[in-house]
Amino acid sequence: MFNVTKLLKQINANIVTSTNSYIYYNRNTGMLIKITNAYEEETEHSILVLSYDEVKHIITGTRRLDEYRVKYDSYTSSYKLYFVSELSNIGTINEKLHKINNAYDENDVDIVIIQDNKNQHWKVKITDTGASKLKQNIIHITDEISFTVVENNDPNIFYEKIDVDLLIFKTTNIFETEFKYDYSKLLNDPSIYTYKIFSKYGHTIKK
Repeated sequence: MFNVTKLLKQINANIVTSTNSYIYYNRNTGMLIKITNAYEEETEHSILVLSYDEVKHIITGTRRLDEYRVKYDSYTSSYKLYFVSELSNIGTINEKLHKINNAYDENDVDIVIIQDNKNQHWKVKITDTGASKLKQNIIHITDEISFTVVENNDPNIFYEKIDVDLLIFKTTNIFETEFKYDYSKLLNDPSIYTYKIFSKYGHTIKK
């Protein structure tokens, strides 16, 4: 009788001796394509690097590829391997709107939103840490990052939306656009929300 588990063990035997395993996956769906012990420079798929111990159950045939998905974790700014059954809980935590704080550590932030009331301009600045994540492909440079400007602590009162193509940060560290509303007229400074692509944001206001 044909033994699939035995065949998988034979095919993947060489992976056991490798420190790293390379998971090739479809970035749009998170579905796993294959696992190897070699890095392929020319591939249409995204790659997640994990240790052999983290994926040995798939390699040995104990678990199937379709039982897992690769998903971005904004809290660690990295892609991780999850069981499909975990995804509903992960999504509700990581994909909710995140309010950007005015108080932040300038030495520990990826993106800073500068609200320049005097010149009526928004400036979206990427720090060295954020740029490093783009270069390492931790954050995919094909992504677009968006910011929603609303009434102070009230997302129901909308002022404007700022869309930034991350490709711009290949040539500059700052994106600039004009206000669509005069925020200097507000009694309280607006709040800014975003879906967490990067892990740490800051909001600076220049009067």
